[in-house]
Amino acid sequence: MVIPAGAFVVLTAVTYVLHSVFVKYSSGKIDPYMALFYWSCGAFIVGVASLLFGKYTQQSFSTLPGSAFAMAAGFVISIGSLGYLLAFQRGVDFSFATPLVNISVVIGGLVFGYLLFKDDINVMRLAGAVLGCLSIFLLTRSGG
Repeated sequence: MVIPAGAFVVLTAVTYVLHSVFVKYSSGKIDPYMALFYWSCGAFIVGVASLLFGKYTQQSFSTLPGSAFAMAAGFVISIGSLGYLLAFQRGVDFSFATPLVNISVVIGGLVFGYLLFKDDINVMRLAGAVLGCLSIFLLTRSGG
């Protein structure tokens, strides 16, 4: 059975939303550096399970550049998660921080997609990004 690519996009979206919710819930209930340690443990468990699954299905392979980029991804997501938690601990509203972070991902995705991966940026994608930025602006201005 082949799982459609869109299913993985939905899975990613759901897990990133849950990540934000869990970070907010842990805010103020745990030292932020200990929280980062626990997140790393969770990521390690998923990583080991993925590695074992890849070996079991004989889909596992690795290159030095691929490994380096994967490690860099873990490094930057850890720093971002720590910043997220510290922002929440200092009183930043969830409904402010989460949309702002996510629109940054949208804009970064468009810019890096175009510059690094030669993705096609058409009028509809640009219009979507502009509308997304406008919605984030309104969401961040509407808070109390």
